[in-house]
Amino acid sequence: MAHSVPGLLQTEAYAREVLRLGQPWCTQGEIEEKVEARMGRQKLLRRPAPPLLWVVLDEAVIRRPVGGAACMREQLGRVLEAAVQPRIEVQVLEFAAGGHSAMGGSLTLLSFENASDVAYLEAGHSGELVEDRAMVALHNYRYDLVQARALPPEASTVLICKAMEEFGRCAAQNPT
Repeated sequence: MAHSVPGLLQTEAYAREVLRLGQPWCTQGEIEEKVEARMGRQKLLRRPAPPLLWVVLDEAVIRRPVGGAACMREQLGRVLEAAVQPRIEVQVLEFAAGGHSAMGGSLTLLSFENASDVAYLEAGHSGELVEDRAMVALHNYRYDLVQARALPPEASTVLICKAMEEFGRCAAQNPT
């Protein structure tokens, strides 16, 4: 469950803004280093045998104008590009679903063909890779509960497209 777009799917502009907001004490140079590192980790998804990635985004993630309308249009476009990849699933948990088991932070689960599953917990300023099997199983269960309440991938794509269009209208009214 993600409360911002997970780092593996972020554009540079969105990553820069999330990192800047989460770590206001960092210099611009430090932020740029972190953005570069985050973009480097995305190579994982472009390997010949990439991991399975299943992302459930809180609806706030696609509605909150992080970095402004243009940044969000670009970011939502990147999420939609990812959603059509064969080993990536994207779902949205609508506001109407209410509270859920993953409200404490962002959670990404990664499954590999020749390695153990892992969980990745991410915040604006840090990330933690969880490899302990028992903890990964616990996070998997929490994630299953959220997935069960989220829109199916196809309906999620439709909702993301609508949010992207709304940012387009916002940009026409206020080009920031």
